[in-house]
Amino acid sequence: MSETLHRLKARIGSLKGVAIITLVILSVALVFDLRLLASALSNPGDPEHVPLHSVALEEVEVGRFVSVSGYAKYDRGYPVYMNGRVQATYYFILDDETRHLIVVRTSTDTFRDRLPQNTTVFGMIREASPRLRELIEADLPAIRASGYQTTSAIFLEEGARPPDSFATFSTAVVLLLCMIPFLTVFLFPSLVFVPMPVDTIWHREQDKNVSHAVRAYGRFFRLDPRNPMPELRGRTRRANFTPVNIKPVGDGRLLVYPLQDARAWSEAVRSGQGDRKRRRRKKLWGIVIDETNFIDIEPGMLYAWQDHWSLRFRYSVGRARPEVLLLAFDNAIAQAECADRLRDLGFTVGMWIA
Repeated sequence: MSETLHRLKARIGSLKGVAIITLVILSVALVFDLRLLASALSNPGDPEHVPLHSVALEEVEVGRFVSVSGYAKYDRGYPVYMNGRVQATYYFILDDETRHLIVVRTSTDTFRDRLPQNTTVFGMIREASPRLRELIEADLPAIRASGYQTTSAIFLEEGARPPDSFATFSTAVVLLLCMIPFLTVFLFPSLVFVPMPVDTIWHREQDKNVSHAVRAYGRFFRLDPRNPMPELRGRTRRANFTPVNIKPVGDGRLLVYPLQDARAWSEAVRSGQGDRKRRRRKKLWGIVIDETNFIDIEPGMLYAWQDHWSLRFRYSVGRARPEVLLLAFDNAIAQAECADRLRDLGFTVGMWIA
């Protein structure tokens, strides 16, 4: 596989964070659209005529497409203001026989110049907003004093219709199709390591200004700082391009630990003594590699959202599958110098070292 394809795989795999955010947004939109589709499929093409008191008693479900008949009191209700203008109006429809009334919302244009009269209106049953509930409940004493009963939980939105089933279904299909490319992102690795030779020409060109920072991707183990030769076991912590330090600790052992723990590790490796209680509370993380668990070290390129020169450590922790630690460098000089130091310590660094 060519270098371009390796890089492309890693670039696509690195978009998992963007894919998760996009999938969440698309999923929310899909759930909303499916609710609209359910409303479209559950309602007939024409409104279902229901008694007014069944709405007032909340016997009609929210989202139903219905029509009701009664006496419309256009002179009583609640205007809705937006930017200083009336955008809609809530008015009452009464049933004098059953002594019930309901709240109906209508637009300003259809509400203008209306006179109280017996009428039949159709629309969708909606759930009342907290503000509308407060207004209705504030008027409940006066409504009940007049001998009427009502509900503050729902209202009728005049003229509203169920969403178009074909449009909502098409939208759902489009949303599902849009999710497919973002789901395929999870089929690609976020990191792609490709073995490559160390560039010895760059290695010969000493440059004091180049970065020698080292970052690690893999797993750190919780180690006992009082023991300069700890074993790989116990709890683990993920390293995601974490700045690290590489330090020999004697007897052919190599210690790799987070740079933020450098001072604590230096003290532990130097003395191994001190306040045992304080050291027991301190959690230090790292990896120790020696001849007992070492498998191989391979130089190469690490492709992610950015390209890095890299060394791949493989070592055993007593499990069927070996552990992998990837060291990332900003340039080929730092990679080659690190490979030379490892060879000086007795580690074999791949077949690519010249």
